[in-house]
Amino acid sequence: MRIGWTSFAVIGIGSMAIASPHVHFDLSPVLADNKIRVDGLTHASTVNPWTNQTTVGSYRYIEYNKYVFEYEFGEDPDLPTYADDPGVSRDAEEAVPQSAVYNPVTNTYNQIVSADSTGLRPTTNDRIRFQIMDDLKYWDGSTFVPVPDQESLTFLLSGHTRTVGTGTGVLTDFPLSWMGTSDSLHLHASVYLNGGGGVNPDPTDGVYLLTGRFNSTISGVASSDLFYVVYGFNADEEDHEDAVAYAQSLVPEPTTLGLLGLSGWFLGRRRRS
Repeated sequence: MRIGWTSFAVIGIGSMAIASPHVHFDLSPVLADNKIRVDGLTHASTVNPWTNQTTVGSYRYIEYNKYVFEYEFGEDPDLPTYADDPGVSRDAEEAVPQSAVYNPVTNTYNQIVSADSTGLRPTTNDRIRFQIMDDLKYWDGSTFVPVPDQESLTFLLSGHTRTVGTGTGVLTDFPLSWMGTSDSLHLHASVYLNGGGGVNPDPTDGVYLLTGRFNSTISGVASSDLFYVVYGFNADEEDHEDAVAYAQSLVPEPTTLGLLGLSGWFLGRRRRS
């Protein structure tokens, strides 16, 4: 897994670092100022993924305002057209607006998930919802275009299935989780890239783009901005990197370049792995 140089916070350390390749991020929907924000959240680890140093206790790492996520099909060589990403993950200790604070005593941290800076609280029946917002697209070396040979992607998450291809457009959203004040969430999709039955029975090698957003049932809360999931399938490394950089250019600039001093901002060309 490869990531670019963007904003992130090291939970419980509070320092700034430059991300290295192969850091795995799940999508993390959070509430901020009456809108869903999408962060990146790593899995718990005793190894700092940016320094490879062993830590005392298990930490998770946040990249704020992360709207481009990069994955690979075929990480299991026996399943070349399968990926178990993206994951959708939240930790929901007592919410602290606009912050994420690690507690080394309890080995937990507070992430803003059930309240925003105006003090909004969801009801026990409110849910986060996942929605695919566009056709499946393919990287042609300069932009994303319709898939070359009728490929499609079957997306299974939280007991719901959606198939996205050419002409499918915006699909019906589906619920992921309750949004109670102590609710947590960690789900992973099962994703299959399908050959289209055109010229070739197998999917075309290359880079594919899935476009999505998070909705909620909370009154007055806006949906998230679009996020982009960029999958490589037997893809050239440089093509995958260029496709991710292009997807990043589609993301609106955040209105704030820092969150309570926890995030460090680094702008630059994506690193080559």
